[in-house]
Amino acid sequence: MLLSVFTRHTASCKFSRDRACRRCNCPKWVGGQVNGYYFRQSAKTRQWAEAEDVRLKLEEALIKGLPPFGTAAAADSATPIATPADPPPAARAEDPGPRAPKPRPMVTVAQAVDAYLADAVSRSVESSTLKKLETIFRKQFLAWTRIEGIEYLDELDLDALLNFRNTWEDAPLAKQKKQSRVIGFFWACVRRRYLTENPAVGLVGAIAAAET
Repeated sequence: MLLSVFTRHTASCKFSRDRACRRCNCPKWVGGQVNGYYFRQSAKTRQWAEAEDVRLKLEEALIKGLPPFGTAAAADSATPIATPADPPPAARAEDPGPRAPKPRPMVTVAQAVDAYLADAVSRSVESSTLKKLETIFRKQFLAWTRIEGIEYLDELDLDALLNFRNTWEDAPLAKQKKQSRVIGFFWACVRRRYLTENPAVGLVGAIAAAET
């Protein structure tokens, strides 16, 4: 087995010390040593069996050199990706060809919030607006992720953001404005290439459905 499934527990989970626990409803992830670095990726599920399916697909991609480990061109060789410490003999004498790009470092929620607020300051956002952004993202959002045991930005999916929205006690109009700012925050994260997609876009459809 090249990769393995593990559980990222919330702070309140009674099984928080057991990363191999299958009995809780915490998010499941897939990880392992790949080419000298530790790879990990959210399985985007809370079910262990579904996470195992994701693991098998990732291992197949790893062996064939497909994304997220390599390029489509590397799939023609259909050979396992060698580690830097043990390159295949042909690689010593010939051009090794395309290598799997080293993944970008994982971005924490705190780093993303700091970058977002720093950008707002650099754009000379009005002090009243900046104060609201500080309240939403540093005092509320960042504090909530710490309580939930969420450290990295890519751990946040629509379910998590719906849970965050459930903590809001704002009036309807204020809630709509806050939701727009949350969606805008994640679009900023996509533009910075912290994420490949915006997990907050589903909030719009969810709130519309709740009001009908």
